[in-house]
Amino acid sequence: MRHVGTNLVALVAVALMAASSVWAAHGVPVPPLVFSFPVQQPNPKEAAARLAYRDVSKAQDSISRAVQDNRRRFESSSEWQDAVAEEHTARTTLDRAKADTMARLRSDTRYKSAEIELWKVQQSFEAAQSNPRPNARQLADLAGELLRKRSALSEMESDLFAKDETLKAARYSLIDAHAKLADLQEQFQASIPKDPKWRAAHAQLEQARTRLASVGK
Repeated sequence: MRHVGTNLVALVAVALMAASSVWAAHGVPVPPLVFSFPVQQPNPKEAAARLAYRDVSKAQDSISRAVQDNRRRFESSSEWQDAVAEEHTARTTLDRAKADTMARLRSDTRYKSAEIELWKVQQSFEAAQSNPRPNARQLADLAGELLRKRSALSEMESDLFAKDETLKAARYSLIDAHAKLADLQEQFQASIPKDPKWRAAHAQLEQARTRLASVGK
């Protein structure tokens, strides 16, 4: 279409030049050549939409920055740092208590005997599996025996853990430490909408979204 328009202008120009020669020969003034082309006007709705999109993006960035600033202040506070340290101490204490309890249990003759019995069944099961012609019934019986031996060991561990007062106290301390961290996190989340910068950015976001929604109406 652009080439067609250009060719048409050229033809008109040639025609006018030829006519001007005739007019000049007869003393007629030659009119000036003036070409006018339509100028595409910008779409007001598209411009408004672009501005609204830009404002939405800016407001979202402001909200993110406000949240990040609040989180930095929160995580650097002495209250949060103390709670994190308490949780770490409680976890370390619990791990140490578990290790001490297991050390006592492994020194128990009944537990040692149960471990040896488990090892024997495990060896028999692996030998049966490696047989070129494994006996399905034998494998099933050994698998069942293996499960029972493991369950017996787990039951002995669970019984001792439940009776050990040091271990129970360490567990409760860790539960309390987790609860304190969770409570502080909830307080932090609840404080974000009260921050003036967050509120201002959120209001800007709502206004930008309203403008964007009204563009197509």
